Amino acid sequence: MKTQSKTRFLVSALVAGFVLLALPGHAPATTSSDVEPAACSWGPGTPYPWSSANTGYFRAKLTVSSGCSANDDWEGELQTKALIGWTGRDTLAWRGTADQLLQWDCKDGDTYTVRARMVDEETGVTRYSPEIGLRCP
Repeated sequence: MKTQSKTRFLVSALVAGFVLLALPGHAPATTSSDVEPAACSWGPGTPYPWSSANTGYFRAKLTVSSGCSANDDWEGELQTKALIGWTGRDTLAWRGTADQLLQWDCKDGDTYTVRARMVDEETGVTRYSPEIGLRCP
């Protein structure tokens, strides 16, 4: 019986503690040093068709979050599928957290399998967008 009483007491105390923490003003205070900085997230967007002044293009946005370092180096490339492998159509390199846009003027009416590639030059990690079949506008 003593064990059951101790168990009930511990469960009651535990529940009361959770209830107390849930009440406004009773949660532990956080300081600015407790707050984690925003995580660095990055990657290429899915390519899409675009046209301007009777010219067709494929575009892909390369995104870098503000949580990344302003000193990070990046590389991006818009690629089309070839008989063997992939062909680079637009390549760029930059430093910092500014988003970039890849663009390639394609042949009107032709269909291509397209993807975007983005590399974190500090770590060597490479990420790809989904491969997508697109018709040049």
